[in-house]
Amino acid sequence: MIKIKKIGQVVDIKEEKALIKVPRASSCGDNCKSCSGSCEDNGHIVEIKNEGYKVGEFVELSARAKNVLLYSVLAYGLPLVIMIATIVYAINILNLSEAYGGLLGLLSLIVSHFIMKFIDRFLLNDTLIIESIKKL
Repeated sequence: MIKIKKIGQVVDIKEEKALIKVPRASSCGDNCKSCSGSCEDNGHIVEIKNEGYKVGEFVELSARAKNVLLYSVLAYGLPLVIMIATIVYAINILNLSEAYGGLLGLLSLIVSHFIMKFIDRFLLNDTLIIESIKKL
């Protein structure tokens, strides 16, 4: 079983939750200054149950690669499937022109954004993906 490990830093404690900032993966690796992409790595904030963590402390988060891959397929694949299905439906079933089918496809991407936001907020959360956390 392949695991993905990331180092994060506790940035805040709120009630019984610890907020951990984990750097995002980028095409230039961990050194954004080495490429000309001008990207900025703000990181991703993960909210977990506070088990004695302190602000500034570093932790190692690990997850199964399978879970991360499935989450990525859902995040990128679902909007694509919705868009293609909308275009096919508009052109073949509703007998609209390709231009209108394309516009409805683009509109479906906006709708799928809100669907993914709902799924991410209420059905999936970081604790389903993160398998273990250990202090460094």
